[in-house]
Amino acid sequence: MSIGGRAVAPGWFPDPYGGRVLRYWDGSQWTEHVHAQFGEASPQVALQSERTAAMWARRAFLVHPLFAVVGAVGGLYSMDRLLDQWSRLFDSANHKPSFSFPGSWGLMLAGLTSWVVLIAVILWAYRSAITARALGIPAPRTPPLVIAGWLIPIVSLWWPYQSVRALAPDHHEVHPLVGWWWGCYVAQMAVVVVLYGLVAATSVGTAALGLVPLGALAVAHAALGRVLVARILSIHERELANRRLEVAAV
Repeated sequence: MSIGGRAVAPGWFPDPYGGRVLRYWDGSQWTEHVHAQFGEASPQVALQSERTAAMWARRAFLVHPLFAVVGAVGGLYSMDRLLDQWSRLFDSANHKPSFSFPGSWGLMLAGLTSWVVLIAVILWAYRSAITARALGIPAPRTPPLVIAGWLIPIVSLWWPYQSVRALAPDHHEVHPLVGWWWGCYVAQMAVVVVLYGLVAATSVGTAALGLVPLGALAVAHAALGRVLVARILSIHERELANRRLEVAAV
């Protein structure tokens, strides 16, 4: 017999709860399928959590351009002050240390505003990975490793891209959207590094000119991110609906 175009063994029926289907040997014969979740949420529960995470991620993307620019401005002034303090580490008159870590609210703001958006996106990627796993979509990494991919230096340059692309059963459904989205994200980090280099070599005023391309990249990243989050969610909803149709057909 066949279900949804797939050939299956006689007597086999898909698990209506969407869990993984196993057969086991009882000593004399193979049993019918058994429902096994391995501690994972059912697709329905996982999808509901993803909807909530997607809502917050899309909201975070709305404020991302503002946070990116404001955070960069604070970071530039903080870096300029830090370099100035460092150049006057020892007072030339009495040779006493005059260095003190700058009371830089700008540097703190730069970090905090960036993390507000990043945390929302990481949580969305994590919840989406759980849904994909529950739906049986193959992925290169488990949900905890999806989170780690955003936080580990160096590998954070490509792991999140791979993890998000793997959320769809067919990569072509999110390509090249995910590529452009991730490209804008990496480009933003590169621009910030260049801005800090300009502050060290020239002045805050000169480095501030780089805020224009930074803002443009942030807007593009946010717009693409909102579309990507919505598309991944719609793909998962479709996969769950197809699974229910297969069960109804039986």
